Amino acid sequence: MLRQFFFATILFLFPTIIFAQQDVLLGNLKLESDVYGAKIYKHTPKFKPNTNQLVGGFEIKLLRQTFGSKEWHQSYHFPLCGVQFIYANFNDKNLGESFALMPLVQFNFLKRKNFTAYFGVADGLAYFTKKYDRLTDSINNVIGSTINEATQFKFGATCQIQNSGLLTATFSFTHYSNAKFTTPNLGINVYALHLGFQNFISHTPANFRTVAIPNYSRKLKLDVRLGYARNGNVIGGPKDPYYTVYLGIDKRWCYKNRWQFGLWYQYDKGVHDAMNFYETRSDIATFTNKVGLIFGDEFIFGKMSFGGSFGYYLYNGQNGAGIFQNLHINYILWSWNQEKMLQIYCGVKLKTYLGQAEYFETYIGWRL
Repeated sequence: MLRQFFFATILFLFPTIIFAQQDVLLGNLKLESDVYGAKIYKHTPKFKPNTNQLVGGFEIKLLRQTFGSKEWHQSYHFPLCGVQFIYANFNDKNLGESFALMPLVQFNFLKRKNFTAYFGVADGLAYFTKKYDRLTDSINNVIGSTINEATQFKFGATCQIQNSGLLTATFSFTHYSNAKFTTPNLGINVYALHLGFQNFISHTPANFRTVAIPNYSRKLKLDVRLGYARNGNVIGGPKDPYYTVYLGIDKRWCYKNRWQFGLWYQYDKGVHDAMNFYETRSDIATFTNKVGLIFGDEFIFGKMSFGGSFGYYLYNGQNGAGIFQNLHINYILWSWNQEKMLQIYCGVKLKTYLGQAEYFETYIGWRL
């Protein structure tokens, strides 16, 4: 399990490698450490473990100040990029502790001489010391796996107190989940207040660079995507496979952003196998197919992009909710015309219903 955690962590650290400044690999670094007090948000009455206790922990961040060596730095007002380690003690014997490693990016939205306010987002993997066990720990019905995905959003501020450091104060919201790959998976939501100190390891150049934004096409692009996902619907049961196809159009209306609209199809192989287990059914297609419309928006960071979308079912044989949501990360594998943006890309996507995960999908796509 630790070996899987190691290799999966390397995968999630890949965006940090992409963000690195190639010409000043050891420059512009900042080290930040903080402690926090937190509470668990009980988002559903099904949540059995105690949520009244105070959760404690600490964070350590290694940040790099972008300064204009890539064209997208200026578009986002020179954000901070890096990686953070998070330790959480849930102060409950059933929940135990967690250790997370997460790439992050921080966007400054208010900057004065000695004061900066920012918004940050991070995503990575967390190792949990406790998980659900039907024989020894049935109280912990919120986390069914040792390795889980972790997502964090932050609003924070820094105040310079001396030439070499900054005092930091932050409010954060962190979500831990395995995207329903293993059941149970109610997830843990934690909101926290942080106090910390940020120290300069090496200083940012006095003058930020300005790199010319390359020409890019604003024309509509055809977007084709093939995906595969698995999830665990039954405790101890098999991982049901899903196959998806997306056909749509997208338009890059500015250098750092594009919108997307298209038709999406899903085939549920797990439902197909379960319904045909005892006898072949003629109405099987009614329950195994879903079709929907997707509308989304995507923020672009060079070869990387992050986005979200809303979907509406045109056909859902299993009934249930009519609207769903997606969060995704893409990486361009090959681009053979930068101006026209003809690309082959890969990505990962989390499909949810208002915060309740359905599955975690991997896919490959073509933008033509």
